[in-house]
Amino acid sequence: MMTQDQRWIMMWQKYMDFLHNNKRRPSKYQPEERDLVNWAKHNRKLVNKGVLKADRKTRFDQLVAEAEKYQRVNQHQYVNGESTHEKASPQAASPPAASPPTPLQRRGE
Repeated sequence: MMTQDQRWIMMWQKYMDFLHNNKRRPSKYQPEERDLVNWAKHNRKLVNKGVLKADRKTRFDQLVAEAEKYQRVNQHQYVNGESTHEKASPQAASPPAASPPTPLQRRGE
């Protein structure tokens, strides 16, 4: 029979192996990966409460640092609400259109 410490280390190792083998974090949408997601979420909550054992916290911090390498990256990045994604727009290729005439210009004045 496994002790709780042995089971915790086993789950830590499974999570680390998953990161290295798949080059991504486990997904909550994949049933076979959900155990790893829930294990990490539970331990994150214990860290936030301050009740995770010191030796486990050290290992969990290593896991979090490793998982940061595989954080999902959004293809669009925003700075001050503006997209930094550069894509060729049809308006950028053509010269700017002339502004519509003002009422005074239409009357010929």
